[in-house]
Amino acid sequence: MSQIGRRSISQQRILLIYLWIIMTGLFLQGIGSLILRLSPELEAVTPPMLAGILLAHIPHAVLHIAWGALGLLLLATLRTSLARILLALSFGIFYTSLAIYGTIDSHVLGLHLAPSENAFHWIVGPLTLGLGLVAWYRFFHTASTSKKKISSPRSGVI
Repeated sequence: MSQIGRRSISQQRILLIYLWIIMTGLFLQGIGSLILRLSPELEAVTPPMLAGILLAHIPHAVLHIAWGALGLLLLATLRTSLARILLALSFGIFYTSLAIYGTIDSHVLGLHLAPSENAFHWIVGPLTLGLGLVAWYRFFHTASTSKKKISSPRSGVI
């Protein structure tokens, strides 16, 4: 296998692992936030460090649960490179947009974004978008390169 093929497979693997981690983390963080918001007695005994990570407003928790559940469902059922790329691009665009709008107005979509929560969006949004764009480029560049090699007169295939 060529060096380009190895890099392409490696990049797809990185994207797959990254998406599983992000979607699982979002889902668990959203569930934890929702449980703490709906159980004040549990919130009172939760260590401050954990409470700081988990205490999102209910709409924000629901957003994390929805993205996490949708992402996990897509990763588990649609096992193609293109499906992962489209998930990364759509998630990256959404969370980058959320970071921008959250910086301008911390109450965008009724989410009541604290600066620390918006910092998370500024990290995962552009990072996921970047990984998705690189994967998209490699996916289509590799496909077009392999088509050219197959149909070239030098390959012996007409």
